[in-house]
Amino acid sequence: MGAYNCYGKRGIQLKVGLCECKSYKIGDKVKGIKDGVYLGYEGIVVIKNRVFVAEFTEIHDKWGSIINLESILLPRNPIKQIIDKIFQAEKEKR
Repeated sequence: MGAYNCYGKRGIQLKVGLCECKSYKIGDKVKGIKDGVYLGYEGIVVIKNRVFVAEFTEIHDKWGSIINLESILLPRNPIKQIIDKIFQAEKEKR
């Protein structure tokens, strides 16, 4: 499964930067992670000036609709990509 750092009250797991199985709360400095907005299955983490500044539970599109985080993350998950290739190969055998 790998090492993850957890962020915020919801324990948003990210596998980026120095993964040391640490838990961060808002205001904590983080090592080895660039400023940005990071999506996890549990929510969204915002890093600014190498500080964990915010967490959110949902993200909205420009029309105000909630975007399903899994719909963004699942296609990029390497394990899901392998499983999809196996299923496709089995389907082609039939």
